[in-house]
This record gives sequence, structure tokens and C-alpha cells, in this order.
Amino acid sequence: MKSSKMNWSTRDRASRFTVGGPFARSLRIATSTALMGLAFLSASSSALAGVPGLDLTVTSQAPLDSVTNTRPIAYSVTGTTYQAAYTVRMTATSPTNTVYFYAFTAATNGLTPQFTPTVADLRPGDSCQAPAVVPAGTELDCVIGPIAQGSTVTFTLLIPSPLAPPPDVTGKVPNSLLSVTWAVQSGQGQPNPSNLIHQGTQDVTLHVGSAKDGVQSYVLANDTLSVEDSGAETKVKTPKPVTVGLKQVVPGSSCSPQNKKCFESTVTIVDTSSGVPVEVPFTQADPLQIDLFRPVSSLKKGAKFANATLLYKSGGGAWVPIPTCELAAVPPSPTQLYAIPTSYPYRCITPQVLPYATAGQTGVDALGNWYFHILGLFNGTTDW
Repeated sequence: MKSSKMNWSTRDRASRFTVGGPFARSLRIATSTALMGLAFLSASSSALAGVPGLDLTVTSQAPLDSVTNTRPIAYSVTGTTYQAAYTVRMTATSPTNTVYFYAFTAATNGLTPQFTPTVADLRPGDSCQAPAVVPAGTELDCVIGPIAQGSTVTFTLLIPSPLAPPPDVTGKVPNSLLSVTWAVQSGQGQPNPSNLIHQGTQDVTLHVGSAKDGVQSYVLANDTLSVEDSGAETKVKTPKPVTVGLKQVVPGSSCSPQNKKCFESTVTIVDTSSGVPVEVPFTQADPLQIDLFRPVSSLKKGAKFANATLLYKSGGGAWVPIPTCELAAVPPSPTQLYAIPTSYPYRCITPQVLPYATAGQTGVDALGNWYFHILGLFNGTTDW
């Protein structure tokens, strides 16, 4: 697909996407169709009909929940932002100068999901920007190219979850359905509203998240996702962008004699790009990092940090103690000095910091609160 470079002014974009305009109207028709469940075209690996020389897919990064058959992402709540993500993948089967790509969000229950203006992993020279449309932020226009024959361009659209709608008459906050439709110009020359191919992606289900019910969010590399309950907190940091599921519960089983409450923290990170859900592996140099915080109020009088025991299990596997990390003979990286076990439980707790520890370390602070810093090669459940 050959095309000349795009040179739109702000005024051009505003007029082209005004409410009721032909291009905006065509996008909204496609989105409405998707939300109604009519002929919703999911992303596939086959080349798009009508777009010569281009194989283009847009795929949700939220893994499919096998129990609910949905792709769940938590609603945004006060002070916490979760986000959905869609990966755009373009492969040129013939030399391509420029691809004009447009994406549009919509949701049920009157919500207005908005794209994050900064698109992750965009190549230098490519661009995405929000045109002057109403509602603001619900559309993103991208100019991608050139793409050499046989080459693939991949980038990620980020959509922060909107605030949850108010409870219904039963007092329950309803789930909402987030959809993304997109269009790409199928011919040559400047963008042409009458010459577009429309497609849709997998829907994402927005739901109320909590520590005990779990939250799900797309997390960028080295960003964190956390949950808190009863003063205790679980925080996860990953070295690669992934959708993380995080849950912290008080188990029904008997508790350690040191603790007023025990907690189980479950981290779920699944890669579905191959079509078969598998755990995402991490490396010695860039491990998964899990930080656990236990307030002194959750401990029984006289509890000793030296007696703390953390257990791990993967899926239906056995509970096993998590060992203390040992220094590696050859440090995996300048900032990661420890040798993480390469057999079950594939993780370790960094040594205690004395005299006082803080967040991101292992040990006790001046107030008697406990911290644990865990390095892991896979996700799973921690009993602490």
C-alpha cells in the first residue's frame, strides 16, 4: 500500500472529525455495531481484504479468563489508575510508504474511556495524536511508515480505565464492556473517509477490583501494581510490559502463631500471544519483584522477624518455603547481585537489611512494621 506523507493541520483534523462528519460517523457506526455484538470482527493473522500489501492485527493484552470467558480489567478508583492495552501489529507484504491508522474507544453504561496520548513502543518518525473530537480522547490517529517489505511494526495503545459507574438498584456496580474499533485507509494518496477498512478487537470487561477479588491492569516496564487490605500491602514490579493480575486474601486456614492474620498474595501474569496461555518467564538479571508489607498491628506481641516463614506454590503445586537469596558468583547485572533458584520455587527473599528496613527491602522498620522483598522467575502465590 503506497501513500504520500500526511500533512494535516490542527484545523484540518478538527474539521475532518467533527461530530456528524463522514469519517467520524463511519467510525461511530462501526463502534456501535461492535458494542451490539453484531458481526464483531476479532483480530486475526490473515491479511486484511482490501488493504493490499499489509497484514494488520489489533489484539487485547488482557488474557482471557477461562472461568468467566472475559478479558477483565479493573475500573479506575480514587487514587488508583488501572489500564487496558491493545497491541497493533503491522507487517508489510509489499513495500509500504505510509499507513493511516485510526482507533476509537467506546464503553457501555455511559462511560468514556480515553486513550493515553503517549503510545508505547512507537518508532521514531511514526506518530499518534488525538484529533479534536467529542468526547475528547476517544480517538487516536496514527501515521506509520515507511515499512519495508517483510518488516513488522508493533506498538501499544493504552487506555486508562474510566471511573466505575454508580451502583444499580441492587447496590451492585455493574460490569462495563470496553471496545476498540479501528480503521485503516485501503487506497493510495491522502486519507479518504470513503476508502476505509473497519475492524474490531476483543472486548475488555471492566469490573470492580479489590484486594480480595483481585485487580487486573496492564503495567509498563518497571511500573508497579499494588493492593492493600487490613494495612497489609502487596506490590508487584515487572521488567517488561504485561497485564498483571494481583490478589491478596486472608486464607481460611490456621495462621502462624506469630501473626494475628496471615495473607496469601497471588500474582498472575499470562502470555496469550501464542494462543495458548503460558506463564511469562523472567530472567536472573531482570526478575519479577514482589514487595510485601505487614503492619505491626497484624503481629502478635513478641513476634520475631527471624522466625518469619514465607511459603510459595504455583497453581496446584505444593507449598514450599521461600529461601533467602544468596550472592551470585557472577552478578546477573550491576543492580541485581543475587542468584535466584532455577528450580521450584524459582524465587528468593533478599537478605534482611539492618538496623532498619524500608519499602523495597527485607527487614523491620523503626516502628516494628515488616517488609519482604522477593525476586522471582515466575508468578504464583505467596503465603505470608
